[in-house]
Amino acid sequence: MKYLYSIIGFLIIVLSQAFVMKSSTGQNIASLRIEITNARASYFGVHPFLYDSIIVLKNDMPFRTLDGKKAVHTLSPLDTGRYTIRYKSIYKKEESILIHISTYKPYNITVCADSLDYKKETYIPIIDQLREKESYTIAMQSSGCFILNLTP
Repeated sequence: MKYLYSIIGFLIIVLSQAFVMKSSTGQNIASLRIEITNARASYFGVHPFLYDSIIVLKNDMPFRTLDGKKAVHTLSPLDTGRYTIRYKSIYKKEESILIHISTYKPYNITVCADSLDYKKETYIPIIDQLREKESYTIAMQSSGCFILNLTP
């Protein structure tokens, strides 16, 4: 029975130390988890990745370069500051995410590899470029074997 109390006491000490874990400088540790996702992954099982590397800036200065083909990155330990995640989407558009690390805690961000910010795009669809009395025709053809079943 006294061994049981010793084991319980030891576990309490170990667990309490784990919850108050500090870095060697005496500060709590801040970390940033960057996950690359893909909107098509849930539909087609496509592995999300970026074609180029991910550049991490700290206060507008180069901090780290990460492999865009790896789905998850964790940066730790981090100091407080302004971090910018820069990458090119699969559409070769320059994108960035700004994150302020103000407290020593874990942070998470998601980079969507196949997202496109339409507000930044200057592309005007053909239909919107038409002037008065102009038209646009879409011709479609379909072939195949179709089965028509009218019984419920």
